[in-house]
Amino acid sequence: MYKGENLVDFKLNSLVKSRERLLGIGVAFGAGALTGILLTKYFSRRTHSNSRSLSINSTTEIRRRTSPMEEIQPTPELDDEKSESLALFYSQTGEEDSQKSLQSLRENNWNVDAAVKAYKDSKSRASGNNRGWISSIWNFSWNFVTSFFPSPNDADPAVLASRFITEIERQFGNTHPNFVQGSFLQAAQQAKRDFKFLVVYIHSSMHHETASFCSETLCTEVISEFLNENFLCWAANINNPEGYKTSNLLGASSYPFIAVVTHNTIGGMTIMDRIEGNIQAEPLMLRLSIVLENHGPALLQARFENEERETNRRIREEQDQAYNQALREDQERHQKAQEDERKEREAKEAAEREDQLRKRKAEEKQKRKERLRASLPSEPETGDGISNLVVRLTDGSRLQRRFKKTDTLKIVFDYVECNQEYDGEFDLVTNFPRKIFTDRSLSLEEAGLYPHASLFVQEK
Repeated sequence: MYKGENLVDFKLNSLVKSRERLLGIGVAFGAGALTGILLTKYFSRRTHSNSRSLSINSTTEIRRRTSPMEEIQPTPELDDEKSESLALFYSQTGEEDSQKSLQSLRENNWNVDAAVKAYKDSKSRASGNNRGWISSIWNFSWNFVTSFFPSPNDADPAVLASRFITEIERQFGNTHPNFVQGSFLQAAQQAKRDFKFLVVYIHSSMHHETASFCSETLCTEVISEFLNENFLCWAANINNPEGYKTSNLLGASSYPFIAVVTHNTIGGMTIMDRIEGNIQAEPLMLRLSIVLENHGPALLQARFENEERETNRRIREEQDQAYNQALREDQERHQKAQEDERKEREAKEAAEREDQLRKRKAEEKQKRKERLRASLPSEPETGDGISNLVVRLTDGSRLQRRFKKTDTLKIVFDYVECNQEYDGEFDLVTNFPRKIFTDRSLSLEEAGLYPHASLFVQEK
């Protein structure tokens, strides 16, 4: 590219020349008039798309215009997290219709992986519905054309990154910077979170300077350690979809290509430095050191401010947790006091009921004793037909009384009941011989308790 030539004009000229060459290739391969038409339409679309491609001004700030996604600013509906999800969805699907992207994300509750899967499944179903010879010709022509251009849906960015690292290690050994395994957007988001500059390396094995750059500069221990300590690194091959797209985004025109990017205050990204072509280790380290020296303090200040915000947030969370804990403890103490008060009240009420029941039983017992005492016949005088009985009670005390020999045992039982404290059921028993009296209708004479006898009370 000549000095002062506009980057977009340069790209357009290159694309037009590529279109002319591939039009010839399409005819040579016998794709026919339909293939030529498709190629023309395809390049017209790509030329128009690239005319809207990003332009880089004097401050090397990226004005991302390749998609409506890249101009979205956070709104009440689209906060920072949702805006990043929308951009990530675009990077994995290439869908330029923001409304379709938003609809797919909303339907999947802003789960990017689920939305991308649903999007690709719907595309697969739609393509599967094509039938007939027209669709066959179309598919052949389209596959022929797009074979020259990578598609965003060809492979997962993490898989591509892993393959690239494997290829670098196979060719140049295991010493290399720690590359983020993911898409460029994911690496940029990680750099934003970590407050680090992102070093982007675009690899092209077709350029003769690439091998010497990798072996003598990028994959040396001093550069790897320097990059790992001070930067976040991401790399891709120009031949894979993510590398091709990022190369266009950053305006790369020669390889190997290195760019140092960072997020700016308005939510976009700014290129701090760009290096095209081979460069030795010392000049590269110097260029990167200048970036750190000139722009590192601002990034460091932003990191300190973020850490301060995070510290304040954690302090507020800890204070809120302490307040909520104290509030829960107060509520638990209050609930426990209420529970203790309830139990005390219930115990008191139960004791009162028990006391009332005991009093009622005592009153009923006293009334029964009074009724039994009133029903007893008078104690007879000493003489013939009189039986003298001695009864030992459960508490050890004794009762002694005269009864007529014709009196029944029921009268004796009633007499004992109204003169003892024990209020349970009982039997009257003799020891010698031992006999338990249960038939209260027997007279004393019939029961063998005439003219005298000793009895004792046995609780049942």
